[in-house]
Amino acid sequence: MGKRNVFNLPGLSPEGSAAPDLVEVGGLFFTSAVRGIDLATSLLPAHPAEQFINAWRNLKALVEHAGRTTDEIGIVTNFIDSQDYRAHINTGWLDLFPDEDNRPARKTTSYPLPAGVGVELQAYGVVGAQRQRIEVPGLTHRDPLPNAVRMGDYVFSSVIVPWDLATSEPVVGEEAQTDKCFDNMRVLMEQAGGTVGDVALQWVYLNDFAYQPYMVDVYLESWPEGAFQAARKTFRYPMAAQIQIQVIGKVGQSDRGNYELPGVEHHDPIPMGARLGDLFCTSGVHGVDPTSDDALGVVDGAGPQAMWGLSHIKSMAEAGGGSADVIGHLTLLVQDYADLPAIDAEWVSMFPDPANRPARQIMQMGVARDTRVQFHMIAVV
Repeated sequence: MGKRNVFNLPGLSPEGSAAPDLVEVGGLFFTSAVRGIDLATSLLPAHPAEQFINAWRNLKALVEHAGRTTDEIGIVTNFIDSQDYRAHINTGWLDLFPDEDNRPARKTTSYPLPAGVGVELQAYGVVGAQRQRIEVPGLTHRDPLPNAVRMGDYVFSSVIVPWDLATSEPVVGEEAQTDKCFDNMRVLMEQAGGTVGDVALQWVYLNDFAYQPYMVDVYLESWPEGAFQAARKTFRYPMAAQIQIQVIGKVGQSDRGNYELPGVEHHDPIPMGARLGDLFCTSGVHGVDPTSDDALGVVDGAGPQAMWGLSHIKSMAEAGGGSADVIGHLTLLVQDYADLPAIDAEWVSMFPDPANRPARQIMQMGVARDTRVQFHMIAVV
């Protein structure tokens, strides 16, 4: 296994940052958070609209600095500090991707960003691939973005919503919306030339967690126990609808598998890891001591949880046939940014070489109670 190729755009991240700006591994590339820094002054503008314009320009500059092009980007996620900032997204988006038939998939997620930060962009791409726009009649987005793109065998979706495809309007009722959202996911994957069996990673956003048990039942209809199952993360997320879904997949892979960690479990019947060909994704990996009697309970403290969680991430990469060197991107869900120094100490211990670390995104979202940090991996094995 060779090292990751890492790239840092001068001025984009503070010197000594724990993660590189962009990582290329095994034919995919991943960015860490791209903020709206003014590269000429190294300052973050106070007004969010300026941050958005800078962030889109910085994304282009970073990708080109790495020897890639924006035509190779499969999906861009907008992480925004306030839903009010949605109005600032499309200006830079349309400047960067003017051709409506050749835009990446896109998702926008709002949660508290670090102080003063209005937006962080994250991009995943496929080296040397061309985007093929995927549209489902009746599901076309009202914003200027595709339902999904296919790049080679990879599929990246924008958010999938619970609309009746005959009317382009939401169906009524929480359970009906859950059924419809999963059904629209199936239709989208078929439109992309695959099936739901070609989904490696599914992120689910629920407005009301009271309906999570029903969502799990519907998940198991798509991916029954005993057969290949997609990795999954579920978020509680305020929105008008009950549910939204986003997926990443790889079509036509006969070499596939699910992976577990001895002594570490999930509450829901989902796999710890899912591999389709060389694409390997995990569900949430948390800081459980596998020698304890509690396969669900995390150890105390952000540092110990990060130590165990990263150890488990390394074990998952190895179980999938790779090593820590094939990890392209890690999403870290945290309760408090104040925990980052303790988390980063374990991060640097796991990845001591600054020239061979994964990209990452820090999200203050998606964990509660005793969990201080949870990890989600995308690797190319």
